Amino acid sequence: MNVRKLAPLFILFIFIIALMQTGCDTLVTENNEYSVYDPTIAVRCFDCHSEFVNDFNLKRAEGQFEHSAHANYALLDVNDCMTPCHTHEGYLALIDTLSGGTDPVSTQLVSAITCYTCHYPHDADVPYGEWKMDSIRGFDVIANFAFDQGADFGMSNNCANCHKATKYITLTDDEQDFGPHFSPQADIVSGRFGAFVGLTDPLDNTEPLFSTHFNNGCISCHYGSTEDDNSGQGYLFAEHTFRLKDPSTDQMYFGTCQQGNCHASDVMDQNFIDSSQYLIAISALADTVQMLLEAFEILDPSDTTGRTINTATTRTEILDSALYNYFLYNYDNSKGIHNPIFVKQLLDTTKTVLDSLPPIIDFIADAPANCLNTDITFTPTIIGTYDSLEWGFGDNVTMVTLDENPVTHSYVSSGNYSVSLTAYSTYTLDSLNDAGDSVIYEQINGSGTFQRDNYIAIEALINPSFAIDSNGTFVTNPQTVCIGDSLQFVSTSTVEGTPTYTWNFGYGTDTVISTDTITHVFDTVGTLTPILNISTTCYDTTISITDLIIVEGAKAIIDTSYVDTVYTFTSNSIGTLDSLRWDYDGNGIYDSLVSPMTVTYNLGQGQTWVFLQVFPPNCTPSIDSILVNP
Repeated sequence: MNVRKLAPLFILFIFIIALMQTGCDTLVTENNEYSVYDPTIAVRCFDCHSEFVNDFNLKRAEGQFEHSAHANYALLDVNDCMTPCHTHEGYLALIDTLSGGTDPVSTQLVSAITCYTCHYPHDADVPYGEWKMDSIRGFDVIANFAFDQGADFGMSNNCANCHKATKYITLTDDEQDFGPHFSPQADIVSGRFGAFVGLTDPLDNTEPLFSTHFNNGCISCHYGSTEDDNSGQGYLFAEHTFRLKDPSTDQMYFGTCQQGNCHASDVMDQNFIDSSQYLIAISALADTVQMLLEAFEILDPSDTTGRTINTATTRTEILDSALYNYFLYNYDNSKGIHNPIFVKQLLDTTKTVLDSLPPIIDFIADAPANCLNTDITFTPTIIGTYDSLEWGFGDNVTMVTLDENPVTHSYVSSGNYSVSLTAYSTYTLDSLNDAGDSVIYEQINGSGTFQRDNYIAIEALINPSFAIDSNGTFVTNPQTVCIGDSLQFVSTSTVEGTPTYTWNFGYGTDTVISTDTITHVFDTVGTLTPILNISTTCYDTTISITDLIIVEGAKAIIDTSYVDTVYTFTSNSIGTLDSLRWDYDGNGIYDSLVSPMTVTYNLGQGQTWVFLQVFPPNCTPSIDSILVNP
């Protein structure tokens, strides 16, 4: 082997190795200028820090970060609200501003969140600083709350600066701008920024939980397992993801719960969490508030997560505030663990006010017009909560029920009735004593009433009557007429609704009409009893006037039979006759006064008209005719 030839290559190899060793710190200490779009800068840490045992903590942090929402490029946003917390450059400018500087935020050249967003890189002189880097950027900056004085979360100020409300409570119809921050953990931990329901002042816990137990806020509890760093535990949970549960194994790490003298003597496991009476009470309160918001049609009940707003419902300020408080609890995702006292106070206040709101009341009846002594079904619709319902039916009758089942009621008198429904509720306002127990200190009775005026129209019974209209004068005394005469009959009944009139003038045949007036022509001699029937949806009534009509006169009727050319004509006329006469050859000459009458016609004589004329007393003569063809 020619060593002389290999020597330059060996020297070059040594130079490259040296360059790589010194260049690593150059890479990781490079400042990400605002003019540079370089989302990979923090990844360069791992150009040097590989999988050696002494670098495992850094590799674990890499795994946590990669599996967190922080590494999601979908968060990259440059609008005014999200630039400080959703971009690397925006957060650096925010820290500079909180430190008293005036570092501008570029809204054009920005990059995603990386390790260096929260950590300062180390240099060759200080290989490892706090958290294996020089320091945490926010460590010396008190977390800023837009609506209040700051709060010091220690090494978690970075977390608190973004996981909190970005502005004061906004109750607005703009759904894009409504509600608390979607990740409001710092608001919950510090015990502030809930809404007094109906007001815009924040609920304030004067003794924030973290200040009495933990110096470093979030990471006091949220950090990975240190018992076996080489096992791979912690890649998917802990301080860079805020998870305490390893999703790859479903293992929950409860060791952190024993920090700060919280549960040092307790056996920490899932059973301890599940059996905590305080957390059970918080869960029950949250479920109740969600149910109430669904009852008021504020939340969509089809979304079991309780996060879908029913935009079709118009919200009042009180309902806006209640929804805000519920979202503050819901979005925190700790189920109250982050600050149990504050969360219980928040939900207690919200539930109490929702309970006290008059429910939204409505009802319908099964028919808008009804009959006497007939059951009417009333069906209520209640949005909200109540203890009891009281119906008022407008006739001095009331009914109390405990549920929304339909009720029935009947009326004994006709008229228009206003119907009301009142929902009553009894609720308590409670506070927390020093032990965190609920103490009832005031009981309040409330109610809400909904009324439909003149809602039910009860038809009166029909008072039937009719008369004969004699030139505008209504008469009910007997009337004498001749066959062929007509009379006008008018119903003078008192009737409501839409009646149907059925007339019968003594012939056994009904005439049905929808109007109260009818004209009838009489064609039968005799004494008649007219009958009127009136029917509505409620009632059916009949009235008659005995022997009201006396029909006189006569009606000529010819009956005929024949054998060959011999015809026999018989008068079957009705009525009383003084006399009769025949015209059997159609020449207008009446010359026969008998009945029956026999006439022999000539064969082939052709068609011949035969006439019969009868003469009744007091009435005009009547004529009948028939055509024969011998």
